[in-house]
Amino acid sequence: MLQLDYKLFKNQLKQICRIQMSLLNFRNVTGHDREKASAGIKIELK
Repeated sequence: MLQLDYKLFKNQLKQICRIQMSLLNFRNVTGHDREKASAGIKIELK
């Protein structure tokens, strides 16, 4: 049961990262926005 929860959690984390990566690509306008977005991704991956 715990393993199932972990799999679910990993999938959610992947989705969050995918969303943030697409936001990163979308907000590619300025370097500052890119830095903020990648900082968010690093926090999610911890």
